[in-house]
Amino acid sequence: MILTVIVFFAACKNDKTEKKEEKTDRPESDIVEINAAQMKAVGIETDTLKLKDLTATVKANGILTVPNQNKALVTSVTNGVIKTLLVQPGKVVYKGQVIATIINPDVAQIQRELQTTVAQINLAEIEQTRQKELTEVMPLL
Repeated sequence: MILTVIVFFAACKNDKTEKKEEKTDRPESDIVEINAAQMKAVGIETDTLKLKDLTATVKANGILTVPNQNKALVTSVTNGVIKTLLVQPGKVVYKGQVIATIINPDVAQIQRELQTTVAQINLAEIEQTRQKELTEVMPLL
């Protein structure tokens, strides 16, 4: 009976040493705990989150990069200054969509010349029709 008790305790003692050896080979978890003294030594500070109003505009300098298959060259038929930009970077643009408004004082002069030219073309068409009618009627006289 005493021999059985001794073997029993010996077996229990051997299991514990084997379990301790297994535990030292791998960590218990992925969590690392740092106490207040360690945080102070390293300079880690904690604080609570606070609600703040952000401004509507963020001014920043940078470079816009787009993959080559998504790039497109946009040109204007006239010179000028961009008044409004209606498309933001990264947005999809469709054919015929207005993407910007350009202001150029020279455009007003070009529009006046266009209206004058269109009026002259209309007058020339009317005159041609009149001359054609006159030539058709003249041989009959």
